[in-house]
Amino acid sequence: MRITGALWVWVQFYGTKVLLGEQSGGQRDIRLGKRVRLQLGHFFRGTDARSRGRRFVFTAETYAEMPRWRFTLATNPEEGARANEVRLVRQDPRSREAYPLWAQVINRLPSRVRPRQAIVFVRDTNNRIHVRCVDNESLRSLPRRLVHAMRASRSGRRAAPAGVWISSRPAGIRPTLSIELPRTIAGRRVSWLDRRPNAGELMRRATLGEAHVLKALRQRYPEPEYLVEHVAAVDPSSSYDIRVLRTGNRSLVLYAEVKATVGTVGSPVEISEREMRLRRQNRRRHRIFIVYLGRGGALPPSGVIEIRSDDQFVLSPRRYMLWPNGRGG
Repeated sequence: MRITGALWVWVQFYGTKVLLGEQSGGQRDIRLGKRVRLQLGHFFRGTDARSRGRRFVFTAETYAEMPRWRFTLATNPEEGARANEVRLVRQDPRSREAYPLWAQVINRLPSRVRPRQAIVFVRDTNNRIHVRCVDNESLRSLPRRLVHAMRASRSGRRAAPAGVWISSRPAGIRPTLSIELPRTIAGRRVSWLDRRPNAGELMRRATLGEAHVLKALRQRYPEPEYLVEHVAAVDPSSSYDIRVLRTGNRSLVLYAEVKATVGTVGSPVEISEREMRLRRQNRRRHRIFIVYLGRGGALPPSGVIEIRSDDQFVLSPRRYMLWPNGRGG
């Protein structure tokens, strides 16, 4: 990944308590201080961030197994004890807006100890925002100029909890931070990335995905000319989920296979040999819909990919992981 900008905040003592859900007072936000206020517009320029008064609402790319996550940066009013302070809003794990990774990768920090971890938002060359948590070791995976700026903001006369770095020349991030999955403080894989969802969760996702596609197909193939049947609701073992028929002679129009998942749009899904066999036998009358569920694994989806008869995809050997658009893994 190559980046053109970064926004970071060092996680100090009270910040760790917020992110771990151990703060007993009213603070639920991560405080970035005042200095970054005038630089936020520059960092978010060209991205999909929306400016709402004294707030920036934006969506960040995370990891393949996690959906994109929405964050809010708010600036306090110009009057008051914390005038013009910037806050990353509601990151306590008891809040629905909190990114769930924090609770597993943030380490407790004694008071009066210099922060060891930082939350970093980086802007890539396609103006997409990515979020990562870095420590002293993974910090070295960032561009050297950014590392220097971050370290300078942590100590010295002009120390500040947060900062913005903008570069006219794209700089690279090492794969250890750009594509590898995160680890807990103990060095283990994050539990919700290591565990396959249980059967109940997979069933819940499938039901949502099929409902979304069913609605879309009934709009595309309206009654009374067509009949759109939700076959999986009656026979979960079927090799397809939805079938479209012509009402008059009940001739087949379309088989639809629905894959519902969470994660970045374009990430792979599992598909069985039986499902692929049906596609090979009915190539011109078969569609695969990949529904990437939205925040919290819910509707509306963050994106839907429809793979038609001639659309390109890649099957990983043995595992039958389907990569849309022929991207491969």
